Amino acid sequence: MRQKMELIREIRAMEATPVIRHKLVDLTASAGHGLLSEMSIAEVHMVMVVMMMKIMMMMIMMMMMMMMMMMMMMMMMMMMKIMLVVFHARATLVRKKI
Repeated sequence: MRQKMELIREIRAMEATPVIRHKLVDLTASAGHGLLSEMSIAEVHMVMVVMMMKIMMMMIMMMMMMMMMMMMMMMMMMMMKIMLVVFHARATLVRKKI
């Protein structure tokens, strides 16, 4: 009878203790499926950060190139205006001589 009472007391004590229902996730551990390209969540995050940095650098380079092209076009337009002014000035001088 004592053994039964002791067993019941142990069972009730076990039922009273809270059960951990969620698993802790290790972000640095891979899934362990044996694949060659298997990465942990932390590794995937780092790869994505590096890729995003590369993309941002490419976008900055493209913006700089576009700004340079716009500046070159503006310079060409200014040169064309100067050439037109010079051409008109020469044309008026030639007309006055005739």
